[in-house]
Amino acid sequence: MPKKIDITGKKYNRLTVLSEAGRDRFGQVLWDCRCDCGKRVIVRGRDLREGRTKSCGCLNIENATATIRKRTVNHSNPEVIRSKKISKMNTSGVRGVCPTKRGYWRAYIGYKGKHIYLGEYANKSDAIKARKRGEERYFSEVLRECEIQEAVCV
Repeated sequence: MPKKIDITGKKYNRLTVLSEAGRDRFGQVLWDCRCDCGKRVIVRGRDLREGRTKSCGCLNIENATATIRKRTVNHSNPEVIRSKKISKMNTSGVRGVCPTKRGYWRAYIGYKGKHIYLGEYANKSDAIKARKRGEERYFSEVLRECEIQEAVCV
């Protein structure tokens, strides 16, 4: 069993150690900690000392939120819009176009977190045209705003 190091009262990143909380199934000492946000959490002492646990999870949420804000324009991600990468599950070869069970072709587009239906067509080429029109209608505004922001930031 590892030797216990008393870290009561010490602060590690956003966590302040309050008291010992026992041991885990591997014999590691667990500590009851209070995060700067007010939430309490039980953490292994080793994870605190080695910097693997820095908060109750609020830091991860803040970092993810900041990254999302940095990457989005008008609630859309220009990197995803510009990407021409097609999913492995795509059977049509075109983003936003898929066959239906009835033998038609469905066109759709994702915009601002919503799935927008663009119609069903008898021909694949018609569905592709509808998808292209949808891209022009929905994505052109976001891409223009992105170009303006990039010009200002550079």
